[in-house]
Amino acid sequence: LSNSICSILNGKEKLTVDSNFVIELIRTASDQKQKLCLFVKKCTESTYDESFVNTGLNLLGGDYANIALQKGNSSKLTLTNEHKILAEYLERNNFISKQFEEDGMIIINLKNIE
Repeated sequence: LSNSICSILNGKEKLTVDSNFVIELIRTASDQKQKLCLFVKKCTESTYDESFVNTGLNLLGGDYANIALQKGNSSKLTLTNEHKILAEYLERNNFISKQFEEDGMIIINLKNIE
């Protein structure tokens, strides 16, 4: 059910649900792509909320959680439209120090390095 709700919300022009509902969908859905799309959509349509960003990235797991935890020097994400939007959003809101593209990847430098 959570995957279906994510899919429906991702198809809407504008999200009208609150952040807690999005977090619960990310927590319970199994389709990683749908969860990522919903998270990115909510981030870019809402006022920056560091708590929401941290929680969402941690729930997405893997490299996303490493970004939230500022674990290591950098993280790499495959170059996709969603990742590009997310990386630009994180950099614009000073959640990461910088991001750039290299060899089909987005390199995200975490704040613990310059």
